[in-house]
Amino acid sequence: MFADIDHSHPEVRKELFNWIEWLGTQLQLGGLRLDAIKHYSATFLRDFIHHVDQTVGKDWLIVGEYWKGESNVLAKYIEFMNHRISLFDVRLVYNLSRVSQGHEPDMRKIFEESLVLLKPSNTIVSRSDYITPYAEMLISEMMQTFVANHDTVSCVMNILVRAINDLLTSTRPATGSSPRSEMPL
Repeated sequence: MFADIDHSHPEVRKELFNWIEWLGTQLQLGGLRLDAIKHYSATFLRDFIHHVDQTVGKDWLIVGEYWKGESNVLAKYIEFMNHRISLFDVRLVYNLSRVSQGHEPDMRKIFEESLVLLKPSNTIVSRSDYITPYAEMLISEMMQTFVANHDTVSCVMNILVRAINDLLTSTRPATGSSPRSEMPL
């Protein structure tokens, strides 16, 4: 993790910039996931991403973990990064957790204060084998946001799948089998 590195030191910056160029030539990557980015220099990260764009390619997906439940702070961070970083939707994770525990289980409020409402193109969805093609199409139309990572409980995706099932059950035309019967919950 970049937390214990002096990003302002010219030699350190040069080495990290050289490293990412080397990494781009050695591995066929499509991007980077950066852990705990709130703990290191935002200015360095913006410069680092700019360097990636200039040397490795602008098509790399850069995902950062900035674990903060205040979506407006995350949205400002995305703006500071010139919209070149995607972040976990921490507020949505918290909302799903709240619903899973039976606190205010109103699915109409699930996206309240979520990052996906502020910066939908800078958030990403984790795919799951439990999501049917129809549900996946709905998800991709509605949002592209991470709702879970290694720090969250595994039930978050199940909650989302149940919410989608409920949505599909009430809106899908009555042809074929119901989406609920297709998903092992």
